[in-house]
Amino acid sequence: MSNEKAVLDPKTLNELYELSAETDPRLLIDMIELFFDTAPLLFLTIGELHAKKAAAELAEQVHALKSLCGNFGALIVVEKCQIIESMAKSGQTNFVAGEMENLKHEYARLEAELKNLLNEEKKKAA
Repeated sequence: MSNEKAVLDPKTLNELYELSAETDPRLLIDMIELFFDTAPLLFLTIGELHAKKAAAELAEQVHALKSLCGNFGALIVVEKCQIIESMAKSGQTNFVAGEMENLKHEYARLEAELKNLLNEEKKKAA
């Protein structure tokens, strides 16, 4: 059994299910599809900016990823983004490498979880 925390906050996910039921049954599907339209390029850009040690731009892009992931209650990814954003804003790009590896790991877990969730939601909508 893994000691890793849940990828998505159950409370946030339940709120999204409720909102979807009240407004639009495809809401969650649309949100996840928007994530996959946006996040991979954003994550790639973050890696490139880290390699260039472009601190201000890195902070901006990490903030954008943090906001996008926060919509789903991806609290661990949000936490990792916050750490990197703070470090980048203070110009500590030399110390970001370890946190980037942590973010990469958690982001991969988030992508897998959202792919599963998307498949489940599409089956329900069919």
